[in-house]
Amino acid sequence: MKSLLGKTETAIDVAGDRFDDVSSTVKKTGTLIADDASEFAKKTFDNLKEATGELKEKTKEAAQDFKERTKEEYNDVKDVAEKQMHETSTYVKEKVSDIQDALKDEKSELEEKAADLKQEAEDKLDDASTTIKKEEN
Repeated sequence: MKSLLGKTETAIDVAGDRFDDVSSTVKKTGTLIADDASEFAKKTFDNLKEATGELKEKTKEAAQDFKERTKEEYNDVKDVAEKQMHETSTYVKEKVSDIQDALKDEKSELEEKAADLKQEAEDKLDDASTTIKKEEN
């Protein structure tokens, strides 16, 4: 029995040593998996952080580009509007000047006609006066 107990004790010691070895291996494997998972999580976080920074930069650049394009387009529209306004103003000034010239010409013609009619009326009045004097005599 001692021999059997000795063998059982030896078997238990061997099994215990193997259990310790397996337990140690599992622990090391678990630690490696945990370390790998931690490293993966850290790299993923760093990559996300970097991507977020790049996205912010791209968004900022896009906003700046949009702002510049909008300003350029506004200035283009403003330039066109100012040009059209200037052309319209010039056109209106020319038309007003033409109308003023036409009115001056018409006024001059009317003044000439009035002077001619006045002279004609004076001539007829003189003729009538002369005729009346002749008849009285």
